[in-house]
Amino acid sequence: MQGGDRQREPAHNRASNVDASGAPTELSANRCRGPFPAGKQLQTEHNNDYRTLEAGEKYARKAATGGRGMRPASTSLQDPSMVHPGLRFSLFTSLAVAAGFLGGYRWGDRVGDRHERLGTCYAKSYDVSDLVGGTTSRGAAAASANFDELIDLVVREVEPDSWMENGGPSGEIEALAPQGRLSVSNTGYVHDQIEALLTRWRSEAANGSAVDATRAMQHLAATRDIRSRIAIRRARLASWYYDPTATDCFTDIVDAVSKLWGPPTLCAAVGELEFPQWSTGKHLAAWHRNGGLAFIEEHDFFRRSLAGEKATLRGLFVGWHTDNKAYAKPAPRWCQFAPEP
Repeated sequence: MQGGDRQREPAHNRASNVDASGAPTELSANRCRGPFPAGKQLQTEHNNDYRTLEAGEKYARKAATGGRGMRPASTSLQDPSMVHPGLRFSLFTSLAVAAGFLGGYRWGDRVGDRHERLGTCYAKSYDVSDLVGGTTSRGAAAASANFDELIDLVVREVEPDSWMENGGPSGEIEALAPQGRLSVSNTGYVHDQIEALLTRWRSEAANGSAVDATRAMQHLAATRDIRSRIAIRRARLASWYYDPTATDCFTDIVDAVSKLWGPPTLCAAVGELEFPQWSTGKHLAAWHRNGGLAFIEEHDFFRRSLAGEKATLRGLFVGWHTDNKAYAKPAPRWCQFAPEP
């Protein structure tokens, strides 16, 4: 029937779709897959896309690492030069900022402590026995007068408006005569200035004493007079009867005389082979002048304080030695040359 003939596919079509065994032909297989590419072609295109992406990533890494490419983490840590300059700059900048912050914090903390100390009022005592003539009973009145003079100088020269006696807020100063000390209550800033002032006075006293002693020795060498009492006029507020000052002045005088007469002929301490038997001092320097020896020496002697305590003090003596005779005496305070009684 025509209807049956129309429902059946033509023979030539059947032949083109199947082979002799009845298996589908290539055309039939392509038609079954429709418009999609073959599996091998799809895999090839996928591989091409992956290689393109990988090449792009390599290029990006190369640009980010300055042309060096990626390095193992261990290599980068061992050799900082392999790190990109921009990354190194960022790391170093961060470290510098952190160090600067911590350093600035510590510096600011120290500065803050210093400012707090300078503005804080506290009490402190100063040993000024070398500036007021000691604490001997014989010189008690003189020492008291020297304390008053010393206090007046401090109040006048160091922040006058800070002292209560001048209408200031809290500054107080008091003499502790038996101990030879000054007790001061004021700010740290004032204490620093007082220490500097006392240091300057001691230096000026030592320089003035060295000049006076040098003149005394020149006088001895010129007159050859062993009957004269050689007295050294001490600088204002200076005492020869205080060990540190005496030792410092001895060195200053030796240096000053050496500039005039050259190195000393003899300079020795007690116990050394060169130390002369005629000297009763602890340390001596002498120069040959005009047929004799002009000398300066340190002597130890004893004094009793106002509290009755026995103390060993050290003083300076200048003298003249000739014909196995030596004459040397310490100078009373504020005394000039005086004839021997």
